[in-house]
Amino acid sequence: SSTQVVPTASGFEWVTHSGVDVVAGTALYYRVQAVSGTLTSVLSDEVTGTPLETDTQSQLNDVSWNGANTLVAVGDAGVIRNKASGIADPWNPVSSGVVGSLAGVTWGNSEFLVVGAGGTVLRSADGTNWSPASSGLTADLEDVAWLGNGYIAVGKNGAILTSNDGSSWTVQTTPPTATTVTLEGVASNSTTIVVVGTNGTLLTSDISGVTWTEVDVGESNDLNDVTWDGSRFIVVGSRDTILTS
Repeated sequence: SSTQVVPTASGFEWVTHSGVDVVAGTALYYRVQAVSGTLTSVLSDEVTGTPLETDTQSQLNDVSWNGANTLVAVGDAGVIRNKASGIADPWNPVSSGVVGSLAGVTWGNSEFLVVGAGGTVLRSADGTNWSPASSGLTADLEDVAWLGNGYIAVGKNGAILTSNDGSSWTVQTTPPTATTVTLEGVASNSTTIVVVGTNGTLLTSDISGVTWTEVDVGESNDLNDVTWDGSRFIVVGSRDTILTS
C-alpha cells in the first residue's frame, strides 16, 4: 500500500514528516515528488530502509562508524551498543565498566574513543572490549572528535582537552567568558576547529587546539552540535537555529 505524505517541515535540500508509523523491523519505501506553485516534478527513484531497535530503553546520545565494519552507539547509564555495518545486523550490548552517562564517541587512530560524565574516557580497538583512560578532569564531557593527528574533547564549565594518543590529556585554556557554559559539540577541517555550546557560544582555534577565540554569532540560543561537510561548517541549536560558515 502507499500513502501520500505532506512534509511537516522543509528546506532547500531536505524534508521531514511524521505521517507514518515507524515500526522496528518493518521496511519503509519512499519516492519523493517536488511541488512548486503549479509545477510538479516526476517521482524520484524508490529508496528503502528498515528501522531497527536496541535492547535498551536508555537514551542513546551519539554514534560513530569505523569506516569498515563496526558501528558503536553510546548513551545514559554507561550504555554501549555495537553492530556490524549491515542493515539487518543486530545491535549488541557491550559492557562499558562505568555507570555514568556516555555522551560522545568518535573513531580515529585505529580505535573508538568515548567521553562522558565525570571526565570519563574509554578506548576500544574493536568496539567490544573497552579500557578506561584518565582525562584529569571531573567535569562532564559532552563530545569528542578525531583531528587527524590527535583527539579533542569538550564539556561542562568550558572544558577543552586535547590528546595525541587518547591516553594522556592536556587541559587547554578557554576564553574567560566561556568558562561557565557547557560546550556541546566539536568539529574540524584540516586547518580549523570549531566548538559550540550553550548561550550561543562558538569558539575557534587552529588545528592545534591550544589558543581559542570566541566568535560573536549574534545568537543567545543554545548551540548543540557542529559538523564539517567538506566545504563548510554547519551548526545546529535550539529553536531551529542553523548557522553555516
